[in-house]
Amino acid sequence: MYGNVPRLFLEQRERLEPKLIELGDTWDDCLKVVYHATTLNVDNAPSGSGKSEWGKEIIVWGETDAGYLGTQTVVDLLAKKDNLTLVISGGVYGKKNFTNEVGSLELYARLYSELVMKQGYTSAIFARTIIESMSQHTGHQRIILGPLLSSLAPEKIWVVIPINHITRFVMTVGLSMHENGSQPNIIPWPYGSWTDTHTHKAPIDNPDRKFKLQELFALPPTPSPYHEGIFYCGEIDKIIQYANPSEHQCLTFRQAREWLGI
Repeated sequence: MYGNVPRLFLEQRERLEPKLIELGDTWDDCLKVVYHATTLNVDNAPSGSGKSEWGKEIIVWGETDAGYLGTQTVVDLLAKKDNLTLVISGGVYGKKNFTNEVGSLELYARLYSELVMKQGYTSAIFARTIIESMSQHTGHQRIILGPLLSSLAPEKIWVVIPINHITRFVMTVGLSMHENGSQPNIIPWPYGSWTDTHTHKAPIDNPDRKFKLQELFALPPTPSPYHEGIFYCGEIDKIIQYANPSEHQCLTFRQAREWLGI
């Protein structure tokens, strides 16, 4: 590993750098954004006595085929400060047996079970919970979630997303926020490790060997062994594709650096 950036990603430089140059980005731009988005900085956890003003400090939670693994992370963040606003985003249902994806309503139910049923929290903790269950993919979240977050005018946003997807999520939702003139303090709060193995996704030539999260992030897109026309891996490739002006679905790495202040 190189810091928290996986060596597998660094090994893709020769393949990716010409594409970055076409966007007006540099390898350094890319590296800094990836490092920022995927490195957990515990010093940035919610803190301070008293209650957060409604909508000013937000946790955004989405799983993206990680099952319910982020639940404890959200529980821990909510325990740091009273009255944080929680936004649960994502509307993919019926794929849990294939890709381990769960939607925001299912995440809400799991969180309710953990906080109220198991740990004795009052259900009032959900008075500041917003469920965004329309988005079927990250592009939808740009259209729906980005303006929603902008309208709340938050000062801080903790983004709780799996480590292999958080960079693209921040750069995609960030595009609409940037265009709306919203520039809150975005605090990536990734979970999982680059060396973790995905529970379901596997190469087409070896369906028994599941991908590691760093492979899903850094390798070129590879066909799914289960669904024609579906591709695994290629997170970094998707960012470059969608940042192209012809697509205009996420920030470029240079724009992301300026927007995030890194």
